[in-house]
Amino acid sequence: MLGKLPEDLSTKMLEKYSAEQKELSAQAEQWKMSRLQAEQDNEDVEKFIQRLKKWSDVKCLTREMCLDLIEFIVVHARPEDRSEPRRIDIYCKFISEPLADSRNLLLPQNNVEIHQS
Repeated sequence: MLGKLPEDLSTKMLEKYSAEQKELSAQAEQWKMSRLQAEQDNEDVEKFIQRLKKWSDVKCLTREMCLDLIEFIVVHARPEDRSEPRRIDIYCKFISEPLADSRNLLLPQNNVEIHQS
């Protein structure tokens, strides 16, 4: 193309090509990460199902069952209106959001509502 394509036009085309390559590479990486996350999610669900099958014939909840299936439980503050039920969140192993710091009993801020008077 030497001499047949103006230099400024070839520079613009090269810049556009480079930008498109970067965008496609970033998109491919994002799809790869999404696929890996989906595979991990499927594996975690399978692990949880296997644990549930272990307890399928149990008639009552036991401490051992809770330790095997539950990651942690959050009991929220009692509502000001005592007729309203107290919110309790149960996070299961493998399929719920893990605790950010297992040594810390406080929850991540996105799970806690703080009401000030």
